[in-house]
Amino acid sequence: MVKADVEKGFLNGGNFSSRSGCYQEIEFSNGALINKKEIELSFVLDGTLLHCLAEVDRSLSLRGDQYTSFTLPLSASDQDVAQAVQRVLSV
Repeated sequence: MVKADVEKGFLNGGNFSSRSGCYQEIEFSNGALINKKEIELSFVLDGTLLHCLAEVDRSLSLRGDQYTSFTLPLSASDQDVAQAVQRVLSV
């Protein structure tokens, strides 16, 4: 984990939009010099659902930034969370 902060603005994911004007962002990096990969996860709580927008940055990549999102119920199992995160890591 590199940093965690609150960003000013709005998020638009595949099936959600934020409404509060700010959102939490947590940034992770693999720390590599070659094939460096950074993932920023932003979360929006909506009743009993947690929405996540993931931005995947790769240095030295021609693909540029990629975005993916997922939604989980607050009652999601550890396995549900692991599967959602695995999809983000494979981007």
